Amino acid sequence: MDSPIDFNTHRQRLLAEKEEVAKRLLSHDGAFRASIKSEPCDAFDVAQEQNDIRIEDRIAEIEDRHLEAIDKALHRLMAGVYGKCESCNKPIDRARLNAVPDATLCVECQEAREGSPRLRILPA
Repeated sequence: MDSPIDFNTHRQRLLAEKEEVAKRLLSHDGAFRASIKSEPCDAFDVAQEQNDIRIEDRIAEIEDRHLEAIDKALHRLMAGVYGKCESCNKPIDRARLNAVPDATLCVECQEAREGSPRLRILPA
């Protein structure tokens, strides 16, 4: 049985992760803007630049969703429901919260949602 969750530790970890994601998002945006050419030379350059824009937009979407998940985890922590599965209301395993601090589902409910069972090591 897991001991109670150290909410302060998880709060600090979530805040640190939020800061890291925000920094990555800003540095990606700045590096990308600096790399855009002012005048593409040919059709290949135009196509490459459009592809780069789509990739950077996708990275920004992923990072934005991660920031939202962290904010929701912080709200759950403040509301006293952090570490409880949103689907079955059972406690989320400490190892899962350590690996994925913004997890909202226990392993079983996450697997059910994804439709993929966890790999199991069979005895030899």
